[in-house]
Amino acid sequence: MAYQLFLSAFFCFGGQAPVFYNLLMALAGLGMMVVWTAKTDRRLFLHGLAIMAVVGVSLQIKYTVVFEGIAFGLMLMARAQALGWSHGRILAAATGWAGVALVPTLAAWGAYIAMGHGMAFAQANFLSIFDRHEEFDGSLFRLFKETLALLPVWAALFLAPRQMPPMRYAARPAQGFLRIWAAVAVAGFLLFGTWYDHYVAPLLVPLMALAAPALGRGRPFRWYTHFMLGIGMIAAAVVTIYNTRHHGTTEEIELAADMIRNAAATPTGQGCVYINEGDPILYHMTNACFVTRYVFPNHLNNLTEQRALGVDANSEMRAVLARRPQVVVMLETPFSKPVNWQSRQILMDGLKEHYRKFADPFIGSRHYQLFVLKNATATPAQ
Repeated sequence: MAYQLFLSAFFCFGGQAPVFYNLLMALAGLGMMVVWTAKTDRRLFLHGLAIMAVVGVSLQIKYTVVFEGIAFGLMLMARAQALGWSHGRILAAATGWAGVALVPTLAAWGAYIAMGHGMAFAQANFLSIFDRHEEFDGSLFRLFKETLALLPVWAALFLAPRQMPPMRYAARPAQGFLRIWAAVAVAGFLLFGTWYDHYVAPLLVPLMALAAPALGRGRPFRWYTHFMLGIGMIAAAVVTIYNTRHHGTTEEIELAADMIRNAAATPTGQGCVYINEGDPILYHMTNACFVTRYVFPNHLNNLTEQRALGVDANSEMRAVLARRPQVVVMLETPFSKPVNWQSRQILMDGLKEHYRKFADPFIGSRHYQLFVLKNATATPAQ
């Protein structure tokens, strides 16, 4: 229950990647715990293959799993050494484990190479993260806020063990594994430096597992459970209410989608839409075609992404306008910070010359601005 509440508290109810790969990593972690606490090496190699296969699938959901995957691989090697394996045998097993983990990624990359997009795959998946730069002040505030929200977890991890009876000796190896896993997950989180709220989600699996011994106890330790669930419920409720007010209701976004769909309609079929600011789900809801492969608004409107695209953001914005999308969607006030003011000015100049505003609906607290080509007639939403 605590895990589910804190997923919502960290903005993960919208289907962010950790919602999906956390389940797989929990399965891999369970397998690692079995291996880590086993007294013999019976099927260690096969168990390691299964664990790293799950890690490999997780990598294809999101590559941030790489830190935990490397840690699991090193721990498998450490376990083999502790059980008396020779260096040659450990190296051979490690090659197999690493190879299995890389198979899904190599298969996906190979498919893109076959389609002629190998470099684009590498840029999007491996290189772009090193070119994302953000002002430290905003990141530091998010880190402070996230650390504060996890206070119940810190209490269960660091305060409870001092007040409760010591853990049974037989359980200590499992606890040791969980500590290593949690430390690696936290280190991986800190390494990225941007510290968005949903980046906390991968930490929740090992942290909640470590905190579990402090929960569900009777007096005088019951307050740990109340503290954890109470803060989780409050935080989840606040975040849910905020998101509903900010992102709007189903009726509001469906009305906006109808406006865009009708305006994008042409005598020869449905025209294309470009969403510079707003919700990408509108592409799906309007069944609109794209005028750029950089369909997430942040790609071209956010300064953080400017050097991470592999192309010049301002040149791409000019190319978008040259393709004359039937409808352009943006917000009256930029929401994504820091704003790429250069690309925004290029867009505004193009809108002034070739487009006219036909609607300005609110979706939640955001004031949308919808523009249609001047030679097109927008059809009112039904």
